[in-house]
Order: sequence, then C-alpha cells, then structure tokens
Amino acid sequence: MKFAACVLSLVWLVGCTMTPPVVTPTTPSLDAGVANSGVLALTPDHGAVVTPFFAERYAALVKLYGTRLIPPMTQPRWITPTTTNTFVITSDGLAAFALMDFYARQDQRP
Repeated sequence: MKFAACVLSLVWLVGCTMTPPVVTPTTPSLDAGVANSGVLALTPDHGAVVTPFFAERYAALVKLYGTRLIPPMTQPRWITPTTTNTFVITSDGLAAFALMDFYARQDQRP
C-alpha cells in the first residue's frame, strides 16, 4: 500500500512539473506575398505603418483575446486609417497585438 502511494505521488509530481514548449515564430508571415508581417515602416513615436491585412488580423485578435488585456478591449483601438490605404498603429497597439498574437500561437482559448 505504501509502495503504491509512493508511486502515485511520484507520477503526480512528474506530471505537474512538465510544461508544454513555447511556440516561437521562425519567419515573418506573408502579406501580399512579401514577408513583412504587414508592417511597412516604423514611426518616430515607436508605432508602425501597417497594411489593411494587418489591421484585419488585429481586429480578429481583439475579438478573440481583447478581454484578456488590461484594460480590456472589445473594439480595436490604437489603430487609425490613413488616406493611402494603410493604417497607423501606436506602440500600445503593437504591444497589444504582440500579446494577443502570442495567445493565438499558443492555442490558448479565449
């Protein structure tokens, strides 16, 4: 009986210490056939000029994971359209995008 309890404790301890590996991107994603992940240029205030596809991905991530942010986000913010069919996203928006993209890559459920 004691042996079974020791084995069970050992299995429980080993099972609790195992963690899944973190998924890290190895290459940028393609946007219109170009490996730039939708980022066209950086702005002096640490934001970025991004493509419409990037803005769509950002909005989709906000719908899935926006409530996990502090403060929670239900609609995309920190991103504004320009007159040249691009968008400008602030540094806060880039940070939120990176966090939500991390959640998506780890297959975390909203």
